[in-house]
Amino acid sequence: MRCGFEHLIGVVPETRLSVAELVRETGGDDGVLDATLENGLREVPVAIGKTTATLAAEAVARLLSDRPDLRERMAAVILAHSLPVPVPPGMDLLAPSMLAIGRESLPSLALTGQPCAVLHGAVQTARTWLSGLRPGSGVLVIGADVPNRSDERLFFNSAMGDAAVAGLLTCDATRHRILASTSDTQVVAYSGALSLPDAVTRFRASNPAAIRSSIERCLDAAGIGIGDVRLVIPHTPNRGLWSAVADIMRLPRERFYIDPIAQTGHMNSNDSFVNYLRAIKEGRLGDGDVALLVNPGFGGTRGCTIMRV
Repeated sequence: MRCGFEHLIGVVPETRLSVAELVRETGGDDGVLDATLENGLREVPVAIGKTTATLAAEAVARLLSDRPDLRERMAAVILAHSLPVPVPPGMDLLAPSMLAIGRESLPSLALTGQPCAVLHGAVQTARTWLSGLRPGSGVLVIGADVPNRSDERLFFNSAMGDAAVAGLLTCDATRHRILASTSDTQVVAYSGALSLPDAVTRFRASNPAAIRSSIERCLDAAGIGIGDVRLVIPHTPNRGLWSAVADIMRLPRERFYIDPIAQTGHMNSNDSFVNYLRAIKEGRLGDGDVALLVNPGFGGTRGCTIMRV
């Protein structure tokens, strides 16, 4: 189905926490700090006093502040989150976003699983849902993640920053057109950070080639080649992974947009979408350019979405 985001925004908190402060706060040692800094991370954005639910609602409110006309075109809502416990007990994950929309009776669902790649799955679900909606309407796609504890921010020598994304997916959008969106799963380390060491080692060794295969599959679905892509915009847990992917794909490292990593850290499945918007703002992407957004989640799921600005 031909579709795109009628309007797409990202929310990144202005408050920053340095990696050094985060490691000290969580009781980490100098080895963790040095490895995280070596991976290119310096600080992460933190949504103080907010949850995944309230940051998602903030993104919805900002979207509607920009484009109030989109409110009446919303026919369904999908909220994607990577963290397994997105809100404290007793809190409704979707309620704040529905309140921000002002139409609490809209069909809505929350998606999780596929850690660090789930927002691509939400885009795919929205495309399917869109095919059954009335002409002119759309699906509101939201991605958000805010951890409940500081120790959830550190994993595998990377650090998590908070962010949210919101956009209305429609059939008549003229920008942010989706050429293809795919996900694939081949689980190697099924318990993530708690996986056995040999499983972690096997996953890391196979990950660059698996990412290349996922990118190629999405390019095939879009009917284009890597030469048609202006920028590859990956998630940003570390620099080394993308240097390895660039090498095996025989692409210059400059084609991989990881510049924001020092200020954002890894924003789960939201970071490629946030950085896509940042690349447009910086002039790295212009009208008609094609960007390939890719998020490989630890353990074995990879999401990929190709958009034309």
